[in-house]
Amino acid sequence: MSKQSFRECAKAHPNFMTPRIRSVLQVGDDRFIEVSEGTGFHDEPIFGVTIAKKAKSGFSTGDPRSRMFFNKAEALAYARKLRKVI
Repeated sequence: MSKQSFRECAKAHPNFMTPRIRSVLQVGDDRFIEVSEGTGFHDEPIFGVTIAKKAKSGFSTGDPRSRMFFNKAEALAYARKLRKVI
């Protein structure tokens, strides 16, 4: 599966808190690390790093290493770090 296919699937099923995809890193054929952006409860920018694995119907996103950040640079750095260990 390509990053473009993942992006299309993620756009069809956006994350509730961070619906705007900012970056997608591919890890192997079946895993992706998504960095997305949204607005917090106090109108502050928030960023999510989500690990997604290809499943029979779409993607599974229950990996406990997924996290939220208040800083985009920290979110991107965490995503790059994850890519090395997944």
